[in-house]
Amino acid sequence: MKISAYWLANFIYDFLLYLIVAIIAIILIVALKIKAYESGDGLTGTILLFLFYGLAYIPVTYIFAYIYQDYGNAQAGYYFLTFIVGGILPIVTFVLRILNTDTGAVGRGIAWVLRLYPSFAFGEGLLNIGSVNIYGTI
Repeated sequence: MKISAYWLANFIYDFLLYLIVAIIAIILIVALKIKAYESGDGLTGTILLFLFYGLAYIPVTYIFAYIYQDYGNAQAGYYFLTFIVGGILPIVTFVLRILNTDTGAVGRGIAWVLRLYPSFAFGEGLLNIGSVNIYGTI
């Protein structure tokens, strides 16, 4: 088997598994009637965000796996990194942006660098879609 066929098959399998979770998340958003994510362009943006996140996140996990020799350490390290960069830092940059103009510039600068990491881009995207009304008043 060619190595490219092996990795392509793994990617397709992982992406299909991810799509199951993403579809369930979108169904829950619609079923729970979360207005920010389901009304207007919010639903389209949310669907696209979930789709592109899966396409970006999976290859990064493959690359990150080569840093560690032990599977357990790689998984724990990557989960921790994803939680910090994808869960905490989008909130930090959001707060910096809404405080005042000086911290807003810092928050936007940090965000530009961190957007290279898919989890940050996903977290920031969800936060931005959910905060459209707040950004309109700033």
